[in-house]
Amino acid sequence: MSPRETLVGAKTLAYDRRMRTVVLVVLIAGCSSTTRGTVDVAVYDNTTPTPTAIVGATVAFEDPDGTIATAMTDENGAASGEVADQGSVWIQIGVTSLVAYTDVHPPASLVGGAPPPATHATIATMAVTGTPPASDGFVVYSSCGTATATGIAFDDRCSQPITRLLAVAFTTHDPDPIYTSYAYFPNQQIHDGGTIAIADTSWQPPDEVTVQLTRLEGGTAATTTLPRLANDFGASQPATASNDGTTITGAIPLVGDHVRLFIPLQRGSDFEQIYVVEPTTSAPLVDFYTVGAPWIDEPDASGSFSLDDGGGFLVSDLAVTTYAWTADHLPVQLEMIGPPVTQTGTVAPPQLPAPWAYLQPNTVTPIDEHVRAIRIDSTTEPAVVVEESHLENLADHVPDDFLGVIAATGEPE
Repeated sequence: MSPRETLVGAKTLAYDRRMRTVVLVVLIAGCSSTTRGTVDVAVYDNTTPTPTAIVGATVAFEDPDGTIATAMTDENGAASGEVADQGSVWIQIGVTSLVAYTDVHPPASLVGGAPPPATHATIATMAVTGTPPASDGFVVYSSCGTATATGIAFDDRCSQPITRLLAVAFTTHDPDPIYTSYAYFPNQQIHDGGTIAIADTSWQPPDEVTVQLTRLEGGTAATTTLPRLANDFGASQPATASNDGTTITGAIPLVGDHVRLFIPLQRGSDFEQIYVVEPTTSAPLVDFYTVGAPWIDEPDASGSFSLDDGGGFLVSDLAVTTYAWTADHLPVQLEMIGPPVTQTGTVAPPQLPAPWAYLQPNTVTPIDEHVRAIRIDSTTEPAVVVEESHLENLADHVPDDFLGVIAATGEPE
């Protein structure tokens, strides 16, 4: 993997849905600022198929000395403000749901709720026909297109009239369809209104992939969540772990430039999720020391937690601390993203800025606390990680074009 990125700013997506907050952090590489600067914030509703701007969301820009300026998002869901270097930015996502970004180095861009919807103009549509053996149907993937009911629509991401096309046949199964065969066309010509007829002889069985895990330091593949294998096109299947938890096997169309591995790990009561992108191979070797984040024991009743960095081999780029409590009979959730945790410590009680002082927990309020370590080694810009208060499948949230490694401590749902 490439050298790690320098954290200068954070472009962050967060949303609240039934008290589950998702945070998407985009690292910006560069040199730290020593002066004040502008932070741009945009907040979008993610509960609809096409995200829409949230108007009137409160954003607070807090300097290290406690000085606060507030702004409300406009009709475009946008707000801007100045903050001093190492200041904080707070965004109210829901009525009682907050996300705070500490140690912010402006200029920076923050996105709350959902990113603005991506738009791509369709340049051609083609029908795709074929009769794969022993299947309930097939789905079509392209490096610059979207499947339709009858084929595929190519868009302006296609830089030339030739693209890569993958058709994957499946049988219906819950929760994941089972891949039965695939057909791959690395040099598919794009002809608007044309038809791609897949010959019966083009279909072939999925390729077996065996992943070897090394230097786990007492960890094994977790039993609570299945590992997954995927390719660059997004074709993904669950995999199985060996009895000793050091090998993962599965079958996918092994085409494209990379194989994408989602590996949930467990060590006692500690959990970690790792998303690894490797060059396409049927036998990936994953060294935990080069991809893993520090193990973190959850905070106890006093807020104390322990960290094990494997003697310095397990590193992180960010810490995400989540709090949940009740204020005036309202459930409150706060997620704070900041510099990495480097040693065993104690979770400090949250200190809310003035706009949300009415939600501040008192000294006897029970608070549910969690600390996560995030590691990002990215060969692409920007680097992206997904972290949740109650972690879901990390592999479901990573963009298809991400290249690198993401590790996040915490147990998936």
